[in-house]
Amino acid sequence: MKLTVKLPNFTMTRGKIPGKGGGGLRSLRRNFRKVMLWGSVGLAFFVLFAWLSLPTRALAWRISHEAKARGYIIDIEDISISPFGGVTLENVQWTFTPSRPGQVPTKFVVDEIEVDVGLLALAMGDLDIDVEAELDEGTITAHYEQSAEKSAFALEVADLPLYGVPKAAQALNAPLRGILAIKVDLTMPEGKFSEAEGSIELTCAACMVGDGQERLFVPGSASLKSGVVIPEIDMGTLAGRMTVENGIATTDGPIETKSDDVWIEISGQIAFKDPFAKSRFEMVLKFNLSEKLQNESEPMRFMIQTANAKTKLDPPEQGLGFKLDGPISKPRFIGIKTKSSRELRLERRQKQAERDAKRRAKTKKPTTPVKPTTPAGGDDEGGDDGPSIGQPGEPLDVQPFDPGDGGRPALPSAQEPSEDSAGDESPQYPTNQEPPSQEEPPSQEEPSQDDPPQEIPPEEPSDDGNGNNEEPAPEPGPYEGTVEGEGGEGGGQVDGADGADGQLDGGERP
Repeated sequence: MKLTVKLPNFTMTRGKIPGKGGGGLRSLRRNFRKVMLWGSVGLAFFVLFAWLSLPTRALAWRISHEAKARGYIIDIEDISISPFGGVTLENVQWTFTPSRPGQVPTKFVVDEIEVDVGLLALAMGDLDIDVEAELDEGTITAHYEQSAEKSAFALEVADLPLYGVPKAAQALNAPLRGILAIKVDLTMPEGKFSEAEGSIELTCAACMVGDGQERLFVPGSASLKSGVVIPEIDMGTLAGRMTVENGIATTDGPIETKSDDVWIEISGQIAFKDPFAKSRFEMVLKFNLSEKLQNESEPMRFMIQTANAKTKLDPPEQGLGFKLDGPISKPRFIGIKTKSSRELRLERRQKQAERDAKRRAKTKKPTTPVKPTTPAGGDDEGGDDGPSIGQPGEPLDVQPFDPGDGGRPALPSAQEPSEDSAGDESPQYPTNQEPPSQEEPPSQEEPSQDDPPQEIPPEEPSDDGNGNNEEPAPEPGPYEGTVEGEGGEGGGQVDGADGADGQLDGGERP
């Protein structure tokens, strides 16, 4: 009997020592892979069921509600959402409010509008949105992107029938025909329309309006508010371009068309504001009907001949002119010679500023300094013109008046009195000079013993204004009542309250 025993292999080349291997780490990695696999499958099923169970109709209603809150009547039937960022709006209806009383509201219907949102840009905090609308005739595409530095907007309308332009057919009422194309490319720093840069292109090929039966209404025009029946008018092809700089879109020359029926010219600018609804039209529309059309249509001739004088163009131009003014949300047409509300407001402010400036100029006008009057005995040849007037705040230097050799002295003579003046106790003073103050009495020399003594009156004599010297009146006692002067010497009477009569010398009033 042969017995064989197999012993474990402890060599370094085969196997590992029991209890010393890496089996625990390998099992951990294997379990982690299983968890990730089943977690991914569960997340995929969750996203799938969440996408299938989205309340798309509720989302469509919410979008319609937000649009109505901003003044747009838009109804969306349903929404389809793609897991890769695509959104499709189904059966979109845009209802326009009536332009005139009694008019039935019209609707602009689009079967599908596709909206593609860039998920990568959205994850980085930016927006990158593409919009495309397929109509029965024509296409509308738009692109909008927004970042922290700038925003960009692009719009392209191609092969759109003129009658399919939203709001145009309802506002004008007359039948419209033609093909419209619009291309807009704007770049807005920091998302501000008021600083936009770019261009706007407009083309209307083979445009026609009217059919001889329907009335044409022009919104905002007072002269055509009741409408006018016009024949079919061929407007030809109208094409032009506007350049946008610093938020102002200005026409590159007049946008003009001329056909056998009509001549049309459009010029001006559009001032973009923030928000965009506050942007304003500042455009001018000029047109004239051909003699052929006026001869064929009497209403057209009557409209041109009876137009308001403020709408007629000045020679050598012929026809009518209108201003398209006001915000984009509510523009209006006025005569080309009519001042807009903004122009009237600026004119009133300018006139008020001019009146205020004149009023301030009058209040700040410097006063003319009063020149000193020349005394009666002054020298016209450069003699003494009387006391000089100094600067404000300085004391006046008053000197006694010296009339010269031929005049009478201003003060009593301080020298020896002559025989002619010995008996005269009433020296004369000029009528326009005041007697010197008592604080500075004139210096007097002592008279000689041979001359008779002269008595100086206690008060200075005064002039009555007629060249007569009169003695000052004595100081009367207390009295009440009025002073009645008779003039002349000793004619003044004072009637006191106690019935006493007082005498005033010289007839001067106290």
